[in-house]
Amino acid sequence: MHDNNEPTYSEETYQYFLNKFKPLYEQAGMTKEEQKMAVEGLIDRFTCLLIGDDDDKIEYEI
Repeated sequence: MHDNNEPTYSEETYQYFLNKFKPLYEQAGMTKEEQKMAVEGLIDRFTCLLIGDDDDKIEYEI
């Protein structure tokens, strides 16, 4: 993640992820701020996967 608060993605990218996951977020009862943070996390994670950033591996439990 970058040190400043400027997004590293376009508004179109943000809207794409928000629209894809919004029904799930609403079903989970997430607030708009929680949805925003979740979308930003998804974008960061996908960006790391796309550029092959192995320093940011995350373990997931299901």
